Amino acid sequence: GVGGRIGATFHPGVYLGGAFTYYSGNAAFVGGELGYKFWPGNSWELRPYAFLGPAFLRVGDNGFGRRADQPDIVLAFQPGFLAAYHFGAAYISAEGRAYVTPNPGALALLGGVGVNL
Repeated sequence: GVGGRIGATFHPGVYLGGAFTYYSGNAAFVGGELGYKFWPGNSWELRPYAFLGPAFLRVGDNGFGRRADQPDIVLAFQPGFLAAYHFGAAYISAEGRAYVTPNPGALALLGGVGVNL
């Protein structure tokens, strides 16, 4: 899969943003994220968060995939935890995300790179 996010951090560390994730034609998720940033050191960021938004699912009878001709649109709820190491404005990150809904639920481990503006 591939994805992206954009967001802002407000004092004292509340994170509010949007995210998109696309999985090889079988599923796409787009929605909002609410989290809280902790800074245990100068370069490390830890962020628990929750994602909520629509999921567009294709192929199969249940689970992440549904019908191939028309996607089913269902509600997605995905709590997660992100850890990032910052190099000035750039960072690398790793995160775990639990797919609570839609059924059947799963755990994704993701890596990323980004830039703070």
